[in-house]
Amino acid sequence: MDQTLPLYQRLMIRMHISMCHCCKAVEAQMKWLRQVSRTPEEDNFDGSDDKSALSSSAKQRIKAVLKNG
Repeated sequence: MDQTLPLYQRLMIRMHISMCHCCKAVEAQMKWLRQVSRTPEEDNFDGSDDKSALSSSAKQRIKAVLKNG
């Protein structure tokens, strides 16, 4: 937004969002998107505790498949 809404309008919007089923769903989706879109660097910069990294054997299997087509 270009400017801050007056207090009354902000309260009316918050009240609507808290009561509207569709707005609650959108709000939950936005929270989820913010959570999953964080980069691993924001959680663990050095990657020392990265459980999603591939093992060396898995990397080798992928390379072999890509090489052999």
